[in-house]
This record gives sequence, structure tokens and C-alpha cells, in this order.
Amino acid sequence: MTVSLTERLQQRLSDQTAEIEALTSAELTQLATRLKQQCAAELRTMQSDIQGTSLTMARELKILRWTGRWWWGALIMTWLAIGGLWAWHSMDRDPQMPIFRSGGQSYLVPPEGVEPTICQKGERQFLCLKLPEGT
Repeated sequence: MTVSLTERLQQRLSDQTAEIEALTSAELTQLATRLKQQCAAELRTMQSDIQGTSLTMARELKILRWTGRWWWGALIMTWLAIGGLWAWHSMDRDPQMPIFRSGGQSYLVPPEGVEPTICQKGERQFLCLKLPEGT
């Protein structure tokens, strides 16, 4: 009986070990399958995000290249406009009547041959200058 009990216990232990191995193997297989599915889904999401980001960056780079192309032209045109305005503003323009300044006041100096006179327009009278003939 002792041998038989020992054999039965060993057989039972062997059966239980095989059953535990089978259950463990099945659980590990299920776990591996779920893990593989989750990883594949995450990889697909990441790939989609990367593709979307790549497309967005390509569009932005296209705009940046277009801007870069026209930037030099705009810069040159701006400097030409600024230079032209500066040259026009700094030109020495001879006024027809020079200005005389004294004591914080400014006075127009009429050219030779001009006679001061009183002009009238309607009821209003004002000082004016009579220009020489042929001017």
C-alpha cells in the first residue's frame, strides 16, 4: 500500500504539474496575443500620427520656401523705396522765395523786381506781390 500510495501521489503530482503547465501555457499564449494586438494598435496610431506630422511639416516647409524666395525681392524693393524717399527728401530744393529768419520769426524775401501791393477778392483784401512782366 505504501508503494501504491506513493505511486498514486506521484501520478497525481505529475497530472497536476501537466495541468498547471497547460493552464500556464494557455494563459501566457492569451497574454502574448493581447499584448501583440495592443502593441500593433499603438504602432498603427503612432504611424498615423507620424504621417500626419510629416504632411503638416511638408506643407509648412513649402510655405517657408515660398516666403524665402520672395523675401529677398521684398527686402530689395523696401531698401530701394527707403533710398528713393531719403534721396527725394534730402534734395536741395531752391524755394522761389528765400526765407529770412530773425529773432525767432521767419520772413519771405521776394526776388528783385517784385512789387508788394494790396489785392482784393470779393470783400477780402490781402497783401500780394506783383511779379515782373514775362514771369
